[in-house]
Amino acid sequence: MLTAKELANAAREVAQNYKTLYVLGCIGAPMTVGNQNRALDAQSYNRQAARKKKIQAADGNTFGFDCVCMIKSILWGWKGDSQKSYGGAVYKSNGVPDVNADGMIALCKNVSKDFSTIQIGEAVWMKGHIGVYIGNGLAVECTPKWKDGVQVTAVHNIGKKAGYNGRSWVKHGMLPWVTYGKAKLMPAQTRTPGIAGAYRVDSQLGLKLRTGPATTYPILETMGNNTKVRSYGYHTGDWYFVVSATGQEGFCHKSYLREVRE
Repeated sequence: MLTAKELANAAREVAQNYKTLYVLGCIGAPMTVGNQNRALDAQSYNRQAARKKKIQAADGNTFGFDCVCMIKSILWGWKGDSQKSYGGAVYKSNGVPDVNADGMIALCKNVSKDFSTIQIGEAVWMKGHIGVYIGNGLAVECTPKWKDGVQVTAVHNIGKKAGYNGRSWVKHGMLPWVTYGKAKLMPAQTRTPGIAGAYRVDSQLGLKLRTGPATTYPILETMGNNTKVRSYGYHTGDWYFVVSATGQEGFCHKSYLREVRE
């Protein structure tokens, strides 16, 4: 199982250190004549005149990918080996199924539309398309747009980046075949037993759960209005240390919590 950082680094390396081409359904295969013909036979998209011309013009040192196949290939052990039919990837290995982009985001954990909570190595998704977040507001995606292959792009949900093409994605989520580090939580300074109990979020805009007792700390998740949370009495000033409905621990301000009876 890859770590999130290993996945991000591998995706960046494919984008920056290999010749690639968008080829629908292609699992990191070198564009030998045999693999060109297989790609053309398998997908009508690849037989469109302009795409076919690009595929047939590619050489054996160019590797074919589409968006989700770029991620699957890495998870299946892709090595950039031009002597292997899948560049060294082993089909459906490491417990990773052969799914499309929409199927992959459906298998992800902690899927969210709030991009302030995104971590390195998460999948970024929009209908029919997927990529990998590599940090610093950047993703790696394989697309026929722009450079027509695997490339580094800006995540406009976070902000535009000079020198990078980019797009706004719809969701992000943690791939179940990747290990993600837990965010480091600040310790609470005080325990007051009298504030322990059940609460509900009292904010129409939702409430952000953070790693520490201030708005400058990273966001762990955004809890919707009326979401139930639990306090065990720990706090730092007016910031309560709570457990969210998803089991995530963190800090939120007491002003946006309403105590409820159980």
